[in-house]
Amino acid sequence: MHSYGKVAREVPQGEAHHEHLSPWPLFLAIGILLLYYGVLFRGPVLGIGVMVVMAALYGWVYEDYTTWRRAPAHAEEELPEDASVIRQWMAKPVAFWGVVLFLLTEIMLFGGLFVVYFSAHASLPVWPPAGAPELPVFKTGINTVILVSSGVTMHVGIMFLKRNYRTAFLALFAATIALGAIFLYNQVLEYIDLFGEGFNLSSGVYGASFFALTGVHGAHVTAGIGGLTGVFTRGLFGQFNTKRHMGIEGVALYWHFVD
Repeated sequence: MHSYGKVAREVPQGEAHHEHLSPWPLFLAIGILLLYYGVLFRGPVLGIGVMVVMAALYGWVYEDYTTWRRAPAHAEEELPEDASVIRQWMAKPVAFWGVVLFLLTEIMLFGGLFVVYFSAHASLPVWPPAGAPELPVFKTGINTVILVSSGVTMHVGIMFLKRNYRTAFLALFAATIALGAIFLYNQVLEYIDLFGEGFNLSSGVYGASFFALTGVHGAHVTAGIGGLTGVFTRGLFGQFNTKRHMGIEGVALYWHFVD
């Protein structure tokens, strides 16, 4: 009895960690289901789905924001300098592997879109079809250089953070966000020019496959900019340092995939 009381006194109070399940992913899934139903069958369900999705996204982002604002800036697990590559990868948290799994699904998505494109290409005797506008290859090439350059600035920024140069890290991440925004701006201008020439999603399989590929990629760039902005904001609040940067590496992996 005496030893039990001693152990009980030695247990710090208020340190028990209670896991809870967030309801927002469930609401988001319901909202997406309503969106699909509304698109297929029309009616007011589509509007309800949009509202549910927006509310779920807001609640999820707000919940995550308040969580990391309250979280102490503990250092991540330190490995010895002679740790093997395998051990370094195995030491990465579950969240990192979650990003990897998500990117594997993204590869399947883009792979399916490319299969549609090349299948259409092989089934038609002339490609591009007669009457299709000439695509701005040179401008798109410049835009590609801009996007790839954003991956370089991001990578160098992470290297500066690991060497405790926070100002350089923030400046380079701001440059990364700006380059991504320029890419999207140029893509919007390209779309406007093509729409003006009568080339759109209804322009046969060529137009549908072109806008499906570039549109889905543009949506991913938009999501990536959102992630980069979140990292930049957290960096301003000092949430990242030489020992705590795994959250950045998850966003960086996604951005390299987008590149």
